[in-house]
Order: sequence, then C-alpha cells, then structure tokens
Amino acid sequence: PNEERTITIDAFVDPGLQDGAILENDVSVTSDEFDDDNSNNFDNTLTEVDSVAGLTVDKVAKLAVGTVGSVATAGEPLEYLITVRNTGPSDAADVVVVDQLPAGVSFVSATVVVGSGVCVAAPTGAVTCQLGTVPVGGTVQISIVVFVDPDYDCAIDLDNTVTVTSPSSEEGAFTRLITDVACEADLEVTKTSTPVTVFAGGDYLPRASVATPEPG
Repeated sequence: PNEERTITIDAFVDPGLQDGAILENDVSVTSDEFDDDNSNNFDNTLTEVDSVAGLTVDKVAKLAVGTVGSVATAGEPLEYLITVRNTGPSDAADVVVVDQLPAGVSFVSATVVVGSGVCVAAPTGAVTCQLGTVPVGGTVQISIVVFVDPDYDCAIDLDNTVTVTSPSSEEGAFTRLITDVACEADLEVTKTSTPVTVFAGGDYLPRASVATPEPG
C-alpha cells in the first residue's frame, strides 16, 4: 500500500502537425485487486504543439548560356535560380517566396523546377511563389528568367533580394544577390563610294557608316 511507480514514455511528434494543434494523452490503471475508489484511476493531459521550421534560401545568377556566373550582359537574358530548404524539425506550412526584381530588367518567366508551387509576377517587379508545405528535409527550386535592358547603365550592379515566409518559421529566410553588368556592342561597318565607277581626274566621294546589327 501507498507505493508509487513512475513510467516514462517517449514519443515522436509528427512534424506535419500544425502550430496550435492539441495533443491529448489519456492514461488509466486497473488491478486484479479490488479497488473501492475508481475515481482516481484515470487522468489525461493536453499539450499544445509548437511548429518550428528552419527555412534557408540561396540564390545564384545563371548567364544566357546556362553557366553560373557573376556578370550579366545588357541586352541579354539572365536566369536566377532560387533554392529553398527546410531543415526542420517541423514541416513548413504555407511557404511564400517573394523575389523583388531589380530595376533595369524585364520579367520573362518564373517556374518551380524542383518541388511544387505556383509563381506570379506583379507589375511592381515582384515575383511571388506559393509553395504550400515544404516538409522536413525538403528542397524547392525556382527559376526566374529576366531580360536585362539593352541601355542599362553598366556602372550600376543589379541588386536583387529574396524573402521567404511561413507561419511555421518566425524568422523566415532572406538573401541578397549583387550581379555585375557588362555592356557589349557588336558593330559592323559598311563603305560605299559615289559614283560607283570613277574616272581618272573625276570626283570620288567615299562614305562609311557604322551600325549595330539587329539581333537575329
């Protein structure tokens, strides 16, 4: 009589449980011996779940040829590759990625290339991608293609920021990418003479013109 036993039970909480969910744990005890008071043979406890996800984001610039580099070219396309990861311990719910495109570029496309999600571009130059739930250990990659203005001032770098938010991550994630811009021109020269046929002692007027050929 009046003896006590303590039982410790370890459990693993499902990482997909949302923030604020309630875990109810019930326990009851029985005995082969007669118990004249069963009112204290049952107990329960309620535990609120705190969902905590660890989000990270990386971003690189890929040149028109598809190679990673640090220099963009005015008048050429440029691809940004964004990688979002969840290091846990909880799933990240309702993940939203906002990429604020720099001035001097025109939006071409935005696609989720690894994982799932939908991206839309706003007139303000921001690209928003809804990724839904990113599980623990999950990775999502987004490809954003822009076109650098041909008359871009190459003395100014492209300054691009990305923000990741989720109700499961209080801090979210942020990164900033600075990309140099090179200005290149492909000039061609054409020379003509007036008149086409000249005679000894006659007038001869050569003409030269320089132009930038249209991209083909």
